[in-house]
Amino acid sequence: MAEKGFGIIFELTTDGGTTWDAVGAVEDATPVSISKDTYETTHHGTTNGHKTFAGGLVEFGEASITIQYNPDDTEHIELRTRAATANESAQQYKFKFADTGATIETFSAICTGFEPATPIDTKITAVVTFKPSGGSTLT
Repeated sequence: MAEKGFGIIFELTTDGGTTWDAVGAVEDATPVSISKDTYETTHHGTTNGHKTFAGGLVEFGEASITIQYNPDDTEHIELRTRAATANESAQQYKFKFADTGATIETFSAICTGFEPATPIDTKITAVVTFKPSGGSTLT
């Protein structure tokens, strides 16, 4: 059964996870992606002369949100500040899905990008990008 994408919530914390604040006006969200390295395990005794492989390290790839950017919004200011801070340590974030199971993905990431756009005929937006450090947890 398909689940709806509408209604996802993105949250950040400024106190290590005791309290969470929803980032307002999220238009689009791309949750954390997952990829895995592989390495070859073929040897002279491999059956049928076919190459064999094993799974290696897992990388949790970039996540992003597109927001209707408000330069006066507290959480928008926090995200811009994090993107502009050199040597930032990973911070905690959450995606709360609107699925029937109310899935929550929590992850630590470095805010790597904040790209505002100001088109002449519509609202100001910003794409905010995150690079996870370590894995994520689904609950």
